[in-house]
Amino acid sequence: MTINTNICPKWNTYFSELQTSPDYVEHLQKYTYPLLDKLESLLGMKYQVSDVDHIFDCMTAHACHEFDVPVPWNLYEAVKAEANYQEYASYVYPNRTANAQVGIGFLINEVFEWMSASVAGADFPRFVTIACHDTTLMPIMAAYNVYQDAWVPYASRVSFEIYKSTQSGEHSANAAAYTAEPFYVRMLFLDKVLMIEGADDNGLVPWSTFASITRQLVPVNPQVTCYN
Repeated sequence: MTINTNICPKWNTYFSELQTSPDYVEHLQKYTYPLLDKLESLLGMKYQVSDVDHIFDCMTAHACHEFDVPVPWNLYEAVKAEANYQEYASYVYPNRTANAQVGIGFLINEVFEWMSASVAGADFPRFVTIACHDTTLMPIMAAYNVYQDAWVPYASRVSFEIYKSTQSGEHSANAAAYTAEPFYVRMLFLDKVLMIEGADDNGLVPWSTFASITRQLVPVNPQVTCYN
């Protein structure tokens, strides 16, 4: 349930291009390399940029089990911020929609098909759960432009809720979100409402708006886009 480059190798192409992009290279020089130098001086090991994720994962596991983290806490926080930057950057290059179409969009498409079946009135379960990873939730939120500023914690979840209107007319004071459509979608991270594009004050998005956004994120012609 994570980005599968065996299905779509194009994601690897984007990732390689990211690593030589001017903004990314500038970030490496300003933040990443100095951070690795500090870690090397404290831990006595030589690290590469690709090690940041593993360092963060190891230190976080220590912290969650109440073991000592082998560096000062402020340095652990810097590792966490760097790992989050690296992850986010890999999900939005060259832009979030193109990235999703060759990455997490395959899973988004599967979920969208289930939601579409429900809206269409098909006999479909009212509640569906997918067991996944932190690196599943994070690219989904990046795709919908509601990425969080920190790495998602253990036992996190992203929810898509479908609401059916019981009355016609305006359902919110937000006139921009007004519609007479019978179905709406709300996206949540844990219990936090995510204000995706087109959401009203309650986070409700008309189904047609949500569908239009989602169709930009899912694979269009994988045989072309994934192997081009």
